[in-house]
Order: sequence, then C-alpha cells, then structure tokens
Amino acid sequence: MKGRSQKSIDGFIQYVRDKYPQIKELIVVDTEEEAVRDADIVSIATSSPTGDPSLYSYIKEEWIKPGAILCCPAAARFDDDFILNRARNVADNIQLYEAWAEELPYPSYNSVPIPAVHCMDLIKDGLMKADQVDDLGDVLTGKVPVHRKENEIVIYSVGGECPLRMWRGEPLFTEMLLKMG
Repeated sequence: MKGRSQKSIDGFIQYVRDKYPQIKELIVVDTEEEAVRDADIVSIATSSPTGDPSLYSYIKEEWIKPGAILCCPAAARFDDDFILNRARNVADNIQLYEAWAEELPYPSYNSVPIPAVHCMDLIKDGLMKADQVDDLGDVLTGKVPVHRKENEIVIYSVGGECPLRMWRGEPLFTEMLLKMG
C-alpha cells in the first residue's frame, strides 16, 4: 500500500484492522512501482487535481505483472502506446464514458481522470477504435470473452455506475426478499 501521508496510511491500516481482522498483514511501500510490481490486483484509488493529466498517478507498463488487473476508480495514467496496443481496456458502463465525452469539454480526460475517459479522447482523435474498450456487462454476459489472450493486463475503469447501482439496489432487493418471506 502506498499513501500520500503517514496520517492517511495509519487511518487506512486502522480501518482494515477494525473492519477486516482476518487480514493479518499490510505492507506499506514508498513508491508506486513497489505497490504495483508482482501484484495480481492493483487498486488505483488516488485523488488528484483535474486539468493536468501529468499530475495523475502514473503506472509504467514494465511495473505491471503479466495477467494483472488494475482497478481504476480514480485518477490513473498509462502510456498511450500501452493503452492502444497491449492493454485490455474494460469499463464498468461504456455509455457513461461516452456521455462524459459528449458532454464535457475536450479533452474529457482533463475533467474526469479515469482511464476509460482517456480512451474516449483517443477514439475521438482517431487513434483508438471503440471496440478496443469492452463494457463489463458484455464480459459478464459472454458477448465478449473474459480473456482475449494469455497474460493480458486489464485496465478496468470504474466510473461508479455499477457499484452505485449495486449499492442502491442491494438494500431494496433485501427488503423485497424479507417481505416475500
């Protein structure tokens, strides 16, 4: 785990100890590279000022383990060559990113620093094709394969649509089940 300050690191460690006591070991590192290297799953949940993508958390392809998934619910930046040619790009709800690209000033990535927003800008620039970004729903329903190639690295953009729907829907679903007996 990499944090921006000792206070935020200590707060997160305490949260995990309180909520998930079964987790016995948390490793704190000093660099993004140390946090990413050899990890199967990486969550990039950083806050960052918008407007200047050079300030977004930057992850080098060479740090990423083959077959890893990078969950990006916040500011994250990768080299365009990697995004265009070797990464598997998956979005939680592609229509959300298309709407942002349509509604926000170009480049949209300056306003919303999630990787799939950058993909929308690359599509608009004619550098990327729309079919290079998969919708999670299509993956889950089998419309597109779970894996396109062995050891692919997945950049999974989480704009909040699916988690928000689950967060809103789960209590309603539970209430409905309870009423049904």
